[in-house]
Order: sequence, then structure tokens, then C-alpha cells
Amino acid sequence: MGYQFSDNVFVRYRGQISRKSPGLSDMGNVRQLIDSLQVRSGNPELKIFTVYKNELEADFRKGLFSGNFHLSYQYQHRPIMEETIRDKNNSFVRTNANQLSWQKLNPELELKLGPLKDILTFSFSTGINYYDSRGLDYHHTYT
Repeated sequence: MGYQFSDNVFVRYRGQISRKSPGLSDMGNVRQLIDSLQVRSGNPELKIFTVYKNELEADFRKGLFSGNFHLSYQYQHRPIMEETIRDKNNSFVRTNANQLSWQKLNPELELKLGPLKDILTFSFSTGINYYDSRGLDYHHTYT
């Protein structure tokens, strides 16, 4: 969905909701030896999870100046992620489990000047990625 406020300003929003299913190989109740310390195990308790994606974009143009702001946000509710646990035999069991949530926030800004004499354009861009992963027994953030 988009809206043209004037000849110089345009705003657009996109949203999407989807559901993700676990792979059949991840749901099997089979244990496979990786090496002397690691075991790969399926998890028949895996559930479908929901992904929400949102994007907002704003463009501005006036003469030689232009700018673009882009904001994207993704949220996954109860996503399937790998986890490693230690069993009673001191083996590391690698499996998949539904965790609490996963989020990504990405704002970006671009400013431009030009073209000057149809030859030169100056551009400045910046942005950041922020991740937030919440598991059943952990919480990680990364920027």
C-alpha cells in the first residue's frame, strides 16, 4: 500500500504474515551419531510457527536533493531453532525446538545530492541491523 503526498513525497507500507512448518526430517524421533561427542536427534514435538514481516519506505525528492528512509521489522513467534543439550551419557545432543521469539529491526537512511552536470552524484547511506533471539532458557541480542 502506498500514498503520494505530493510530487516530492511518497510513502509505502508492505506487510506479510506467513506460517512455517517443520521439516519431516526434523520431526522424526531418530538419533544419529555425528561423532564420539555429538548426536543429532529429531523432535516430534515441533509446531508450526508464524512469521510477521513489515516494511515502511519513504522517499523525498526536491531538485538535486533526494532521500530515502527504509524500515523493516520481522517477528517470528515460537520459531524453530537449533539447540544443544547434554544428555546423561555426556554427549551433546543437537536438536531443533520451538523457542519463544526471534526479531530483526533494520532502519536505513540514504541521502543524495546530484547529478551535478550529469556527471557526479554524492550519496550518504547508513543503517543498522538489530537482532533479538529469545529461547526457552536464553536471550541473545546482536547489533
